[in-house]
Amino acid sequence: MFDQAEGLYRQVLGDYREAVNCYQRVVGSWPDYKATSEAQYLVGECYEQMAKLGVIPESEANLGMEKAFRALVEDHPYISRALDAAIKLGALKSRAKQWSKAARYFKFFFWKV
Repeated sequence: MFDQAEGLYRQVLGDYREAVNCYQRVVGSWPDYKATSEAQYLVGECYEQMAKLGVIPESEANLGMEKAFRALVEDHPYISRALDAAIKLGALKSRAKQWSKAARYFKFFFWKV
């Protein structure tokens, strides 16, 4: 998939916004493609990196991460990246002091392990 490869290339270059666009094209255009779940996970990772680098405000990054990781957990709960996404969502909700939501994602992780 060209979009997937371009997304990885952009991510390596540090062009996280364009990498997000490439990965989102994969998710939107080929929802049944086997690499779609990985592309969905990488969207969340790109938002996390943009926050760490100060490219976007933390609030914007948190929304992007939550949307990407939640979609992965809900749409692809049986793949290993869903476990990674659940941990990241739990941590995100813990930082926001949303304890019951954090617990839900941590429970998802422990039930699947």
